[in-house]
Amino acid sequence: MKVSEKTKISLLLRFNFTESKSCKPLSPKEFNNLLSFIETKDQCITSVASNSNFLKAIEKENNIREERISLLLGAGYSLSLKLDHWNKHGIWVLSQFDKEYPINFKLKFNYENLPILFGVGSIKDLNRSMIGIVGPRQPSDNAKNFARKAAERCVEESLSVVSGGAKGIDLTSQTAALAHGGLVVNIVASDLEKECMKESNRTAVLKERLVLISTELPDASWSIGRAMGRNKYIHSLADAVIVPECSKESGGTWAGVQENLSKCYSEIFLRPSSNHEINEKLLNSGASEIDKKNIEKVKEIKRNIDYSKLKVQDISFLMNKSERAVRQHLTKNNISCLDYNVVKKGNIESPKKKIEISPVQRDLFKD
Repeated sequence: MKVSEKTKISLLLRFNFTESKSCKPLSPKEFNNLLSFIETKDQCITSVASNSNFLKAIEKENNIREERISLLLGAGYSLSLKLDHWNKHGIWVLSQFDKEYPINFKLKFNYENLPILFGVGSIKDLNRSMIGIVGPRQPSDNAKNFARKAAERCVEESLSVVSGGAKGIDLTSQTAALAHGGLVVNIVASDLEKECMKESNRTAVLKERLVLISTELPDASWSIGRAMGRNKYIHSLADAVIVPECSKESGGTWAGVQENLSKCYSEIFLRPSSNHEINEKLLNSGASEIDKKNIEKVKEIKRNIDYSKLKVQDISFLMNKSERAVRQHLTKNNISCLDYNVVKKGNIESPKKKIEISPVQRDLFKD
């Protein structure tokens, strides 16, 4: 896959490909501030690499030294060697500037601090309807059986399963979905190069049944911080998350669920554990219990995408129409989006239009 120029520049700024270990890449906050500044100047990120006067303006307004940006951008040859190496492993790279980038990330992070994605597998499957299945590494047998059943039912409903690939619930649901002929998106914490070379993963990738994604460089080693950090991407990529078991106030499952509930990445459906105190805390915080009383919520899961929260390029990708056709559609229907403002007729706010994608047709968990 050809890497876009905007993505190359993003890579150079967000990671250190220079020979100087002391040269710090831009932090997520610095990069986000830079993009905001570029937008206010009606410029493109490529202007950073082609306009020296613009670098001076960036230093003055954003306190990011011109020399630092120039040094990072000067590592283009080293990046090209890395891109060749990744390409031989079948690894692609996506940034927020690429149309295939997951819409759910843009919606749930409001276009802020969006990670660069490294992945293996079918890019076109990143925007399918998905349900995350997360849980502890040492679950009960009942929780494992439930996770297996849930994954199989998701496959029957043409829903992809989002997993972290860790031992326990994650691996159980991933294995069940693949065995049932479904699609799994596995967000790995590290070592993407090693993960994509594992025979089981490689076979599933070649069959277009598995997509591996990482927000870290493909050769990044494992760490607790990286393992915990990827939880938010599982919860935000999914349209809803199933938790077959969460029985303690610690660990990745608890932390991921808490962050989701706090930031409303997606609706959480909990299978109550034997720890009634934990169950009560999660349900009182906004999680929903999976049972026959509220199973209708699961049946109605869909992606209602609000045009007003997206940019023209993203709407164009979703509608499979040219950007010009999208602007005409927005104008005709009196709808504004983030980078295309339509004057409301009579100063009356138009109702927000939504795209409905892949509704769940029946009870996912009925025995």
